[in-house]
Amino acid sequence: MKRRVVIAGGGFTAVSLVVQLLRRTAQPLDVFIIEPQADLGRGLAYSATDPDHRLNGSIDAHIVDPTTPGELRQWCVETGLIARDPECELPSGHAFLRRGDFGAFLAGHVWRVARQDRLGSTLRHVRDLAVAASFAADAIRVRTGTGAEVAGDMLVVATGNPRPGPRQPFPPGDAAWPQVISDPLQPGSLDRVPRGARVLVVGGGLTALDIVSSLVRRPGAGPVHVVSRHGLRPRDQAPDILSDVRAPSLLAGSVDLHGPLPPFLVDVPATARHWCSALRKEIARAAEAGRSWHEPFDQVRNVVWKLWPRLPLSEQQRFSRRLRVFYDVHRFRAPPMNMAMVREAQAQGRVTFAAASVSGMRFTAGADGPVAVMLRHAVTRERTELPFDVVVNCTGLDWADAWKRNGLLHSLVEQGKLRVHRTGLGFEVGIHCEALDASSSADPRLRVVGPPTAGAFGDPLGVSFIAGQIQRVIPDLLEELAVPARS
Repeated sequence: MKRRVVIAGGGFTAVSLVVQLLRRTAQPLDVFIIEPQADLGRGLAYSATDPDHRLNGSIDAHIVDPTTPGELRQWCVETGLIARDPECELPSGHAFLRRGDFGAFLAGHVWRVARQDRLGSTLRHVRDLAVAASFAADAIRVRTGTGAEVAGDMLVVATGNPRPGPRQPFPPGDAAWPQVISDPLQPGSLDRVPRGARVLVVGGGLTALDIVSSLVRRPGAGPVHVVSRHGLRPRDQAPDILSDVRAPSLLAGSVDLHGPLPPFLVDVPATARHWCSALRKEIARAAEAGRSWHEPFDQVRNVVWKLWPRLPLSEQQRFSRRLRVFYDVHRFRAPPMNMAMVREAQAQGRVTFAAASVSGMRFTAGADGPVAVMLRHAVTRERTELPFDVVVNCTGLDWADAWKRNGLLHSLVEQGKLRVHRTGLGFEVGIHCEALDASSSADPRLRVVGPPTAGAFGDPLGVSFIAGQIQRVIPDLLEELAVPARS
C-alpha cells in the first residue's frame, strides 16, 4: 500500500516539496495538496495579476529543485516568454519575470513532474481549505472547510507567508472603512483608488514598491506619499546584474546555500552585535578593493540557516526587534524595472518618501471623505496632520497573530502539536523540520517547511532558500515514509 503525504497549502513551498519528493523517492507515494486556489504554486506572491509586480530576483535564482537549477530559464525559452516581455531582461542577460508568469510556470511544472513519475506515484489537488487535523496511531486526518476528510501517513504544513492584515499603526476597525486598503496583495485591490486620489502608502518594503509602481502607471494618478519608521527602501541589485555587459554564465550567479561559514565570522562570538560588526568590517574591506557590499552580505545571507540557530533566544529576539528591518532592505532587493519607475516618478515630484510613523487616523463622515492622518516624523519628532483619500497598508506580513486566523494552524496549536516560536516568527521545529510539541517532543509525522520556520532558521523566505531547506530535509522525510505503515 502506498504511503500518503498530505500537504496543507499549495503555494511555492508545496510545489517545491512535491517536485523534490517525487524525484527522490524510491517507492510510490500518494500526495494530496489541500489548496483552495484553482492553480497550484500561485500562493500569496504569485497570484499577482498586475504586470508591474515582478520577482525581486533574477530567474536564475528562482529554483524549484536545487539539483536542476536551469528549469525556469529553459521554460522561458521554450514558451518565448522573454520575447513577449522584453522589459524583463537586462543587458546583462538577467531577467526579472512578472510574478504572475512565475506562478504560471509553477502551476504547470508540478503536474509535468507528476506525469513523468515512473514509480506509480500520484498527485491530487484537493481544492479546499484545511481547517483542522486529528492524530491517531494509524493516520493523520485532515478536515477541510467543506467537511471532507483527507487521511495520510504524514502531514506537511506548507502554509507559506501570512496574508497582510490591519495592525499597528492601523487601529482596530479601520479596515472596515473603504478609504483603507488593508490587503494590497489581493488582486484588484487598487481598483478602489479613484483618479487623482491622494494616496498614503504605509511601509517601505517590496510590497510598497509594487504598490507605488502600480499607482504611478495608472492614468490620472494622484500624488503618492510613502512613509516608514526608518525611511528605508529596498536596495539595488548587485552590480553584475545591473551591468551593461552580458554575463558569461547566468547560472553561475545562482544561490549556493551549502557552502562553509564566511571566514570573517568563524571565530566571532555568537551575538547579533559581534556578527554585524564583523560584516561591516568585511564590507569596508570589499569597498577598499573596489567591490560592492553585496558579496560579503550574500555570504552571510546564504548560511543564515546555519548561523541563526547558534544565536541565543535573547539575541534572536533582539535581532528581530531592532535589526531585522535593516537586514531585510539588503536581503530583499528591488526589481530594477520597478526601482527605475519609482525613481522617475520621485524626480517628477509625483512620489515622496519620508521617515515617519502613523500615530493616528481620523475618518470624516461618509464613505468618500478624506482621512486625516497624524504623522510623527522620525528625525524632527514633529507631528503633522495631512489629508489623504486612500491609505494603503504595506507594513508587512502579520506573523504574530496569523496562525490564529488559520483554522488548521489554530487547531494544531490548541492540541499542543505545534508550538509558536518564541521570536513570534512561525513555529518551533527540529533540524529536519519535524514539529516540536508543547513538551518539545518531535513528531516525525508532522513537518513544517518554508516561511513558518523563520523563527527556527532565520530566513527560509525566498524561493531558493525554501527549495534548499526542502532539499536538506527530504532524506529524513523519505526515511520516515519508508517505515512500514502503522497499524
